[in-house]
Amino acid sequence: MRLISPSNWRIRIGACILALGVVLYIPWMLANLNTAALWLAIPFAIANLLLAVNALSTAINNWQRSVPPPRLLAPGDEPMVITIIPTYGEPAWMVRNTAVSTLEQDWPLAKLCLVVSDDAHSPAIAEMTARLREGYPDATIHYHEPPRHGSPERPGDAKAGNLNSALAMAYHRFPHATVIETRDADDEVGDR
Repeated sequence: MRLISPSNWRIRIGACILALGVVLYIPWMLANLNTAALWLAIPFAIANLLLAVNALSTAINNWQRSVPPPRLLAPGDEPMVITIIPTYGEPAWMVRNTAVSTLEQDWPLAKLCLVVSDDAHSPAIAEMTARLREGYPDATIHYHEPPRHGSPERPGDAKAGNLNSALAMAYHRFPHATVIETRDADDEVGDR
């Protein structure tokens, strides 16, 4: 017999209460629509029906919710991680804040490679990346310029082309890396 975690019981109880509320509310709402103002009543009913469907879908999707237990690593057993930050026209301070929040994680810098993939080919981003390299000498920090838009060497359009180019470079230069993450240019890590 498989036990249900306490958090799943709370989700399931909430889902059942939600379903009961929807079953009771929807017929009442439809029976009590203001027929004198159908121009307002019909959009109101549609919005409530969509909200009910969305809420029930969320409850169903979370019915079997599970969170894997944390997997702790012994010091020295950490895998090499590549973090790719694709950017296109974002200000250098924003990209720097995201990069620093990644570098400040509780992870050995020797096992971290940060790739700033600059689709705008911005001198400010290149300079910011060089300064990061000086500030974090134990980490591998790489500035990458993907092929320009419209180039036959570009592996995709827009952000996909930027990410595909950075991934290809990462696979080529760092084949020993086992984890690759992408982080938007404005996506600061909130917790070490």
